[in-house]
Amino acid sequence: MMNTRGSYHTKQKNLILACLRQYKGCHATVETIGQYLKEKGAPVSSTTLYRNLDNLVKSGAVFKYTIPKDASACYQLLEQPLDYSKYYFLVCVACGRVTPLPCDDLVETRLWLQDQHCFILDCSKTILYGYCTGCAARGNEPLRTESRLLTDHSEGA
Repeated sequence: MMNTRGSYHTKQKNLILACLRQYKGCHATVETIGQYLKEKGAPVSSTTLYRNLDNLVKSGAVFKYTIPKDASACYQLLEQPLDYSKYYFLVCVACGRVTPLPCDDLVETRLWLQDQHCFILDCSKTILYGYCTGCAARGNEPLRTESRLLTDHSEGA
């Protein structure tokens, strides 16, 4: 069965999407998704799983990223398909929350990097890691002392 954008909706693809919906806001790895498919009675080869995930990433429906403490790629279903070239992504390393951030929100930073460091930031590949306000409020955020140091330093300048 084909949808209007020309991609096939197979049983495996639908189950992968169902798994990503269930793991919304979590770091879902290929292993996690593969186990989910196996438990649903639809095991697939790793090649099929990677191919489906790659197609979902290319379509903008799924976001692929890594987290600093884990070498495995993680996947997360986006609320709506996005054109990656127009967004940065904020990833909470504690809870896995992914927040798309329009590139226009960091224009000053991009210009500063270009002017001061001769470096052009690529929106389509930029991920900022940190802590969402919920995790920071629960004390899951170890950077508070660094934030204070930055504040103290700027006050002394």
